[in-house]
Amino acid sequence: MPYNPLKTEKEILNFWEKEQIPQKITDFQANFVRTGRKFYVLDGPPFLTGVPHLGHTLTSTLKDVISKFKQMQGYAVWWQPGFDTHGLPIEVKVEEKLAIHSKQEIRKNVSAFIAECQEYTNHGLEVWSPLYKKLACWRGWKQPYLTKSNEFIESAWWTFKQLYNKDLLRWGEKPVWWCPRCQTVLTGYESTDAYRDKTDPSIYIKFPIVNKKNEFLLVWTTTPWTLAANVAIIAHPDEIYIKAKYDDEILILAKKRIEPIAEESKNTNYEILEEFIGKNLDGLEYLPIIDCNQQRELSKNLKTHKVYLSIPLLKQKAAGKIAAKKEIEQEIDFSHVVDMETGSGLVHCAPGHGDVDAKIGKHYGLLSVSPLDDECKFTEKVEQWRGVFVKDADKSIIEHLDKNNKLFFSTTITHSYPVCWRCKTPLITRLSNQLFLNISSLKPKMKKFAKEEVYWSPKFAETQFLNWIDEADNDWPISRDRVWGIPIPLWKDEDGNEEVIGSIKELKEKSTENLPENLDLHLNRISSIKIKSKSGKEMKHCGYTLDVWFDSGSAGWASLHYPFSNIKEQINTPDFIAEGEDQIRGWFYSQMVLSTAVFDQPAYKKCLMSAFVLDEKGEKMSKSLGNGVDPQDVIHKYGSDLLRLYLLWDAPWDRLKFNTKILSKGIKNIIIIDNILNFYKTYCEKNTGKINSDDLKKEDKYILSKINSDDLKKEDKYILSKINNLIKSTTQDLEDLQPHLAIKKIINFGVNDLSRNYIKAIRERIKENKKEKNNILLVLYYVLDRYLRLMALFVPFFAEYCWNQIGKTESIHLQTWPIFNNTLINNQIEQTYELFEEIQERANFLRNENKLSLRWPIEKLTIEFSKQGDKQMRALVEENRDKIKKDGNTINIEIVEKETEKDIMINYKTLGNKYRELLKKIEEYVKSNPKIIEKLPTTIEIEGQDITLETDDIILRSVPVKDKTLSIKDNFNLRISTKETDEVKELRLLAELKRAIQINRKDANLNITNKINLKIKGPNFLKKFENEIKDAVGAKD
Repeated sequence: MPYNPLKTEKEILNFWEKEQIPQKITDFQANFVRTGRKFYVLDGPPFLTGVPHLGHTLTSTLKDVISKFKQMQGYAVWWQPGFDTHGLPIEVKVEEKLAIHSKQEIRKNVSAFIAECQEYTNHGLEVWSPLYKKLACWRGWKQPYLTKSNEFIESAWWTFKQLYNKDLLRWGEKPVWWCPRCQTVLTGYESTDAYRDKTDPSIYIKFPIVNKKNEFLLVWTTTPWTLAANVAIIAHPDEIYIKAKYDDEILILAKKRIEPIAEESKNTNYEILEEFIGKNLDGLEYLPIIDCNQQRELSKNLKTHKVYLSIPLLKQKAAGKIAAKKEIEQEIDFSHVVDMETGSGLVHCAPGHGDVDAKIGKHYGLLSVSPLDDECKFTEKVEQWRGVFVKDADKSIIEHLDKNNKLFFSTTITHSYPVCWRCKTPLITRLSNQLFLNISSLKPKMKKFAKEEVYWSPKFAETQFLNWIDEADNDWPISRDRVWGIPIPLWKDEDGNEEVIGSIKELKEKSTENLPENLDLHLNRISSIKIKSKSGKEMKHCGYTLDVWFDSGSAGWASLHYPFSNIKEQINTPDFIAEGEDQIRGWFYSQMVLSTAVFDQPAYKKCLMSAFVLDEKGEKMSKSLGNGVDPQDVIHKYGSDLLRLYLLWDAPWDRLKFNTKILSKGIKNIIIIDNILNFYKTYCEKNTGKINSDDLKKEDKYILSKINSDDLKKEDKYILSKINNLIKSTTQDLEDLQPHLAIKKIINFGVNDLSRNYIKAIRERIKENKKEKNNILLVLYYVLDRYLRLMALFVPFFAEYCWNQIGKTESIHLQTWPIFNNTLINNQIEQTYELFEEIQERANFLRNENKLSLRWPIEKLTIEFSKQGDKQMRALVEENRDKIKKDGNTINIEIVEKETEKDIMINYKTLGNKYRELLKKIEEYVKSNPKIIEKLPTTIEIEGQDITLETDDIILRSVPVKDKTLSIKDNFNLRISTKETDEVKELRLLAELKRAIQINRKDANLNITNKINLKIKGPNFLKKFENEIKDAVGAKD
C-alpha cells in the first residue's frame, strides 16, 4: 500500500499517547538526573487573540527541530510553551465582544471586564495546544506558562523591584506615541511596527513678526492641530535665508526653498529683497498664530515665541534592513532638524507633540505643553475647539488661519504614518506622565552582550539588533493606564512617598487587611488593597499596569517563577530562542533590556530569526484580505510532515511565498524513501538466512571489520561514507541553526545517494547468494538506522513509521543522535560517484532534449576529454566504463579527445590599461594571425607602435558546433547518439515489454517475492531474451 500521511499520522499520534512518548521526552527532571546535561528553550509567548497562523507554525517548527536535536544528543530539554495573555491585543478583542468603545466604559465595571479577559484567554488555549500536538511539537504536551498566572506576576513584581532599587525607574512627562482609541501610550517598538499610508493637510502658514507690519515667518506643517501648542520656530544657522515680497507682504524663508514653494503654490509673483545667514534670525520674536488660552499662557514665558537655531541630532540610520542583510556598514546620520529638502526652511516647534521637538526644547529650556485629554480631544486650553478630536479640528483650524490672513496656501500630502499595532488607529504624539525605565545607561552593555555572547542566525540579525539598540528611545514607558495586565507593584501615600512590593508574601505582610491564600493579582483586586508605609501612613495602589512587553521581556525567569522556585538554578539563561523578524525590535529587545538591567547578563545564548510567511503573490496574509491560510486546514489536507518539510526547506530568514502546490510535491520524496524501506523489508523477509537481532546490534563492528575486505563492494563503501558525511555535516548545520541546509542534504541523500545510486547498484547483486544478501542488508540496516534518526527531527511521523517498518519497537524519538565514524568516510569514493552522477545527469538532460525515455537504450555514449584535461578524471571514467555504460543505458561507450573549434580573442582586461585606443586593431591582427599564440610572449607593430603581447593577453575559447546531442563543460564534453539501429529498436521494445509486465504485477498487488507465470508471444528476437525477461519481472522458469 502506498504511504498515506493522514492515516499514518493519526496512528502515530495514538501510538505516542499510548506509550506516553511525549511525557517521557518532556520530563525535564528525570532526563536531567539521567543525563546531567540541560538545554533551555524559551518559547516566545504569542498573544492568545485568535487562531495560530503560518508564521507561528514556522517558528514553532524551528524551535521543535532544534529542541529535538538537542534532546537526541542527550540533553534534558525544557519544552514549556508560553502565552502572552495580557495587554491591548486581548483588551481590544474583549471590547469588540462587549461592544465597548471607551476606557471609561471599562472603568465602570473593571472586575467584569477582567473576568471576560480571563475567559477569552482560557478559550484561546484550547486552540493552540492541539495544533502543537498535530505538528508533533513536544511542547504541546506540556503545561504552558501564562503571563496572567500569579506565579508569573509575582516574578514580574520581583523584577520591577530590582529595577526600582537600582534607581532605573522614574516618573516624568514626555511626548509619547498615544493611541486615541485605546487611550494608552505605546512603546517605541509598537509605534514603529505598523505604518499605513495616510493623507494629511500640508499647509504653509504666516507667523507675524513682532513690531514688523506685514512681515511674516513662513512655516510649513502637516499637523495644524499642533499649532495650539507652538512654542518656537527653528532656523538653520548656516543656510541662506531671504526676505521675499509677495504683493504687500514680506515673507522670510530659506533661499533654497523659494522656487519649490513658488512652483507648488503656483505663485511666482515674488521679489527677493534681502539675503542673510540663518543665524541672524536667532532670537527674532513673533506673535502666536492661534489666539487661545494655551498660547496666551505661553506668551508670559520670556523664552516662548522666538526663533531658535537648529542643532544636529541623531535622526536615523543611513541604511536599514536590506543593507544590514548585505552586511553594509551602517553610518550614523547626525542631521539638523531643519533641512532644505522640504518645507520652507523654518520649522514649527511644539515640544509637547514630538520627540525631536522635545530634544530641541530640552536643549534651549523651552516649555512643553499638550492641551489634549486621553481621547486626544482639545481641553479648555484651546477653547475654540474644546472637546473636538484633534484630527477632526484640522479643517476648521485651516479655515480659521485663512480667515485671519495667516494661511499662505494649503494642499495635502500622502505619507507613511504610524498606527496602533492592535486597532490600527493613527497615533498622536502627546505629553503624558508615565513611569519610564532608563535604558541609556544599559545600552553599552546590551551591545556588548549582543556582539560577544549571543550567536545570531542569520548573522545580519545581529546588525539589525545593534542598530535598533542605537535607534531605540533612551527611556521606555513601562506604565499603562489599562486594566488587563500585571499591576505595577507600587503604592503611594498622599505625600508622594512610594513603596514597591516584590512578592505576594511582602504584600500580605504590609497589607492593611487579611488577604486570602488564593488572592488574584490583577488590578480589580490589587487596586483595592492598601498598605502601611514605614511611617505608618496609608498607601494606595498607583492604578497602573505594566507594558505587556515587560511581561514577555521577563519570561526567561518569570516563566520559571524565579526567584521563588529553584528551577532557574538548574537551567539559568535560555540556550535558544527563535521568533520572527519583527521581534528584533520587540521580544528580542525587551528581554535583553531586562536581563541586562536585572542580572547583568545576556538574555539568551543563541537566537534564530525567521521571516514572515506571505501568500503566493508575496503579500502579507490577513483575514481582512481573504488570503489567510489556517495551518490546521493545511494539516487536515496534506498532513503535518509535508507542512513541516515545506516550511523548513528554505532559509528561515527568507520570506516564504506560501504555495500549497509546491508543498504537495513533497510527497514524492516521501514515497521514494518509503520505497527504499519496502525494498529492504522485502529482502529481509525473503532472505532465508535472516539476520538476527544480535547481528544487527553488532553491525558497527561488522561493518568496520569488512570495510577493507572484498565482502563490501565499492557501492557499499560509497553509501557508508555518504551516511557518515551526512551525519557530520547535518550535525554542524543544526549547531549553526541552519536547519534548511540539513533537511536538503537529508532528502537529497535518500532520493539520490540511497535510492538512485545505491539501491540501483545492488538490485541484481542482492539476488546472487545468501552472503551477498547478508552483506547488503547489514549495510542497509546500518544506513537506515542512522538516516531515519536524522529524519526524525524534520518529519517525525514518517520517521516513526519507517522506524517501525525496519523492525524497531521503541519510538525513534527516544533514540540518540547518530555520531559519525571518520573511519568509514572515504572522500575519494564519494568524488568518484559524484563524477558518475554528473555523467548520468548530463546524459539524462540530453535524452530529455531529444525526447528519449530513460528506459530506452541508446546506441552510444561518448565522453570527450581535452589533451590537457583532468587525467585522473579520465582514468576514473576508463576504469568504470562498465558501470557508466550500465547506468547510462547505452549499448556502447566511447572515451575520446574533444573535437572543438578554437576561437582566438584578446584579453581586454590586461590589454585595456596599456593600449586602450588600439584594442580593436590589436584584435583584428590577432584573429587574422591565429598562430601568434605559438610565439607568445611576442611583440607586434600596430600603427607604428610596438605592442608587447604576454601569454595572458590572449584567450582561447572553445566554440563547439551547436548540437542537441552534445553537453559542453570545462571538465569534459558528453555526447549521446540518437541513431536507431536494429539492435537499438529491439532493446527498446524489450524495455517496454518489461515495463508493461511490471505494471500488470503492480495492478495485481503482487510484491517482489511473488512469482508469476509468463508466456511470451512476439517477434523472434524476443526468444533470445526470454530468460532475461523472466528474471527481470519475477517469472517462474
